[in-house]
Amino acid sequence: MRLGVSSIAIPYSVTSIGEGSFWQCRGLTSITIPSSVTSIGIGAFGQCCGLTSITIPSSVTYIGDEAFAECYSLTTIFNRRDIPQNIINVFWGLNRTTCTLFVPIGSIEAYRAAEGWKDFVNINEIQ
Repeated sequence: MRLGVSSIAIPYSVTSIGEGSFWQCRGLTSITIPSSVTSIGIGAFGQCCGLTSITIPSSVTYIGDEAFAECYSLTTIFNRRDIPQNIINVFWGLNRTTCTLFVPIGSIEAYRAAEGWKDFVNINEIQ
C-alpha cells in the first residue's frame, strides 16, 4: 500500500501510463495527465481511494480495464475526448450515480450511448 504520494504531475514526455503504475496509491488525491498521453494501462490507478477528480485529455484513445477500479472517492471525471473510448470495466466499483462525468460540447449523446460511459447518471457538457 502506497500512502505517501498525494499529487502527481506526469511529465509531458510521457506518452503512456503503464499497467498498474499507480496501483494502490491510496493517498493520491489529484493527478495531472498531459495531452502527450495516448493510453492508460490496465489498473493504472486502481484502488487510488483518495482520488477525487480526474481529467482525461482528448489525446487518450485507450483506457485499460480497471484503470480506475475501486476509486471510491471519485466525484468528477472530465473526459476531453469528443469520441468516447471503448471501455467496459474501467470504473469497476465506482458509484456512477454520485460521480459526474463531464464531456465536450456536442458529444453527450455519444457518451450516453457508449458502453461503460452510459452507466453514468450525471453526464454534462463542458467546453
